[in-house]
Amino acid sequence: AASIGCRTCRMVHSRTSLLRLLVIGWILLISALTLQGCGYEPNSWTYRPVSSAGDQLIGTTPVIYMQQVHFGTDAGSFMAVAQQNGTLVWEVTTEGRIRSSPTVAENILFFGSGDGKVRALNARGGVQVWEFDANASVETCPTVNERLGMLYFGADNGMMYAVHLEEGTKIWEFQTDGAVRSSAALSQNQRYNQVYFGSHDGF
Repeated sequence: AASIGCRTCRMVHSRTSLLRLLVIGWILLISALTLQGCGYEPNSWTYRPVSSAGDQLIGTTPVIYMQQVHFGTDAGSFMAVAQQNGTLVWEVTTEGRIRSSPTVAENILFFGSGDGKVRALNARGGVQVWEFDANASVETCPTVNERLGMLYFGADNGMMYAVHLEEGTKIWEFQTDGAVRSSAALSQNQRYNQVYFGSHDGF
C-alpha cells in the first residue's frame, strides 16, 4: 500500500511539474511576444537631427499626422520625418529653441518657439500659413478650440493669448505676473467657454 501510495504521489507530482512547466512556458511565450512588440524590431528606425552646431536636442512631444512625425528641436528646427522609415520630409528653421510641442487641426500644425513667434504650418509641406509675435518665448503646447475657431497659448511674458485659428490675429490676451508655460485646458461645458491654465506667479 505504501508503494502504491508513493507511485501515486510521484504521478501526481509528475503531472504537477508538467503543468508548472506548461504554465511557465506559456508565460515566457507571452513575455517574449510582449517584449518583441515593445522592443526594437527590425522595422523600427531612429532619426537624429544634426545642425552645423552638432546634434540637436529634442524637447518636444512628437505629433503623428498624415503619416509623418512632427517635432521641434533646441536648435530651432521644426521637422517632419516619414513615419514609415524616418527619412526627413521637410524642415522649417526658427530663431529660438522649440520646447512647444505641436498640435494639429484641419491639416495645420501649430507650435511656439523661443524667438517669441507662434507659427501655423501646412502639415503636408511645411509652408507657413501665419505667424503671431508674442514678444516672449512660447513653450506651451497650443490648445485648439475648433468650435470657436480659436487657438490658446501662454508666453514667458506672463500672457495667455487667444488668436484666430485660421488667420493668427489676436482676439484677446490675459496678463499674469509670471511666465505661462502651462497649456490651456478648455471647459467641457459649452455654455461657459472657460479656459483653465497655470502661471509661474503661483496661480
